[in-house]
Amino acid sequence: MKNLSIRVPDELEERLEREARETGKRRSELAREALDSFLDHSEKRRFMRDMVAAARELRGDPEARAVQEEFAAADAEALEIAEGPAPDEDSWWR
Repeated sequence: MKNLSIRVPDELEERLEREARETGKRRSELAREALDSFLDHSEKRRFMRDMVAAARELRGDPEARAVQEEFAAADAEALEIAEGPAPDEDSWWR
């Protein structure tokens, strides 16, 4: 494991120390968990940003629209096969 040295404001160090006492964890462990969580969140946010950009780009593409409609129909068919046909309104309780 690599060693990392950082400077933090006094208030942040006090909060970290308080959390370490409350949880019984070492400050370094808490800092690793916080950094890991922050990086996971940042990576997911960038991924979603890229997905939205790609979706917006494809929104106006007629070929992409045709593929989407084809997949939607196949998805609906697969769902009906998996769940069975929808029950009648009058016989749902039988």
